[in-house]
Amino acid sequence: YPDLAGTVLTMQVVIENFLSIPLGLMAVESTTPRVRAEPLRLLVQILGGVLRRPMVQAVILGLIVNLSGIHLPQAVGHMVSILAVSTSAVALFYIGGTLVGVPHERGDGLFVGLVVTVKLIAMPLIAFGLSAALPHLGMPAVATVLAVPLLISAAMPTMGIFPILAQDYGEGGVAAVPLLVATVVSFFTISALLAL
Repeated sequence: YPDLAGTVLTMQVVIENFLSIPLGLMAVESTTPRVRAEPLRLLVQILGGVLRRPMVQAVILGLIVNLSGIHLPQAVGHMVSILAVSTSAVALFYIGGTLVGVPHERGDGLFVGLVVTVKLIAMPLIAFGLSAALPHLGMPAVATVLAVPLLISAAMPTMGIFPILAQDYGEGGVAAVPLLVATVVSFFTISALLAL
């Protein structure tokens, strides 16, 4: 779907950066040990924890610059494009380093299997079910041309930033193992989905 790749990627980045990741970070922040506080104060603490993250700050700054119509100088734009190209390689290097020395405990295989199954099988089924149910719930249907890219996107392995986000909570290794397994297994599950 080369004609739709840019549109689909843009939609994914917007949903991921402005909805999925902030909600996930808020959920994790809400589980960190805190002094008992009033609900409003606790909410402010959780939002503060999310907003202190450089990734979230970068997304907000990028949105402000984009909406303002300011164009980056060519040198800055070139530097950003170089960083964007190298980010994947650096993330993979980080994930590989995280996997070194990850202790194995009883029950880890079950945990990894559950995470991989939910991501590679349950997520596409949920996406399919929701997209099929929308018209029956009185909501607009997913555009036919976007239905297959939606399923393919839902079937992709866990995003590479998963272990990096988990590292702040001391769970980088725990997150890196399912990422590796899901990436390997996704070769088979995505191939089966494309065949269907």
